[in-house]
Amino acid sequence: MPSLLVSPFAVLVALLTVVAISEWAARWPLLRKVGSAILAFLLGALLANLDIIPTPGNDTPIYDAVFGFILPGAIFLALLQANLRALLKAGGAMVLAFFLGAVGVAIGAFVAAYLVPIAIPDSSLAALAGMFTATYIGGSANFNAVALAYGMESQGSLYVVAILVDNVITVLWLMMLLAFPGLMRRTRFYPNLQPSAEPVASNPHQDETLQRPTVFQVTAPLAMAAIAVLLSDGLAIFFGEIGFPVPGIIIVTTIALLVAQLPGIDRLTLAPSLGMAGLLLFLVVVGASADVAALVEARSLGMAMVGFIATILFCHAIVLVGFGVLLRIEPEVIAVASVANIGGSAVAPAIAEGVGRPNLALPGVLVGLLGTALGTYAGFSVAQLLQ
Repeated sequence: MPSLLVSPFAVLVALLTVVAISEWAARWPLLRKVGSAILAFLLGALLANLDIIPTPGNDTPIYDAVFGFILPGAIFLALLQANLRALLKAGGAMVLAFFLGAVGVAIGAFVAAYLVPIAIPDSSLAALAGMFTATYIGGSANFNAVALAYGMESQGSLYVVAILVDNVITVLWLMMLLAFPGLMRRTRFYPNLQPSAEPVASNPHQDETLQRPTVFQVTAPLAMAAIAVLLSDGLAIFFGEIGFPVPGIIIVTTIALLVAQLPGIDRLTLAPSLGMAGLLLFLVVVGASADVAALVEARSLGMAMVGFIATILFCHAIVLVGFGVLLRIEPEVIAVASVANIGGSAVAPAIAEGVGRPNLALPGVLVGLLGTALGTYAGFSVAQLLQ
């Protein structure tokens, strides 16, 4: 049955409307914990299953543009926050805890790939392990970067189930982290250790986002993203012709990290929001590929995915908490480092407030941005080693 909206422009209007509604609805108290990403995904699935918008694969030019241009550009814009020099402010304990958590994630990906039975081809299993390594060290941009490089976004049910299960388990994990410090301080591991107080660092450009944006603030990051995507496509073709194939998304990531270190880039305060808008647009399209009938039939795949992700998080916790206790890292620092790994930098301030340590918000954001910078590389490394 053909969808109600057929023309590319009509489909684009629907996608943009869903993104706007998702962001608006996520501000409601009841939906704040759900988040705009999950709302965009669910609304996209709803519209597609009601045959209002087409599903991917039906020769829709807008969807091709989202996968080919908008998503790489959004990843570029999201990575412009990764100013590695600012990481020096994060403090040694937070950085150490974050890397311990990242190592645990990578170990967990290998363990899950070898021990958890999932009835999918070995190449898809390797890509899946790489995707979860990328997202649990970095974030959704890294997850999508690895998925895009291995063509996983075209594997309907598998890709959709991975996103759904990941979102559900991540929310449960964040809830556990809020209770973790209090429980740990009741154990014999932290008998007399009291939370330290550190000054909260400020962002010199935080007030600029409250002002009316100029045309330059809007167009400059968009132009930079377009140039980066165009350049990465050209370089990917060039490297392929000389016998050294490199995924275009890796080139985009590298360009973004180099640009992010330039002076003045932090003044492009709209870049993160524009990048997030692109990622939400992508999630709407991914949601549109969620065939409800196929998902019902994929119950066994969903349970296997739960086991896969739970194995990764279990190894992450064993390494992070085990070495954290041995090294006398405060449980609040461990909790914020874990959320920077698993939930991403955007969630770190909320968890820092929730565990009573608002001074850990900025360090949590900074190490989360470091994870965003490194997550794609880690994900590709794991995927390649498993193939």
